[in-house]
Amino acid sequence: MQDPAIAAATAEAVAAHARARAASPPVTLSAGVMARPGAPEPLMYGNLSVPLQNPNAAARALAKGEAAAWEAEARRREAQRVAWIQAEALAWDALVTRLNEVTRLALGPLTDRVTLLQAAFDAGQIPADRLVRARVAQHEAEHERCLI
Repeated sequence: MQDPAIAAATAEAVAAHARARAASPPVTLSAGVMARPGAPEPLMYGNLSVPLQNPNAAARALAKGEAAAWEAEARRREAQRVAWIQAEALAWDALVTRLNEVTRLALGPLTDRVTLLQAAFDAGQIPADRLVRARVAQHEAEHERCLI
């Protein structure tokens, strides 16, 4: 799917190229036959009209300049779009990496710790506040993972 701004810039460039072609002077070629009275053969002639000066030179130069500017604008917008997509992809990769790290490095060991402390508390070997602190740390790690 193409960005509408890029499509518009490309269309403007095409239109400017068309204006430049329209401002070009026509080159004409003509041929003919002419009979002279008393001449044994008809006279053949040809004509090639090539203008030496273009009366529309300024309009053509302007149209060419506009076309070049619109093409540059389309390239700039395309480069900007590609850069934005790459930045979004990098941000997504960073989020996925962070989520995996929180899950693997923080949440996994904290869950194991809570399981062990729960068994120790059930056996009467540790006080309740130690188990509560471990569950708070586990909850905070789960909350951080949810925020990612």
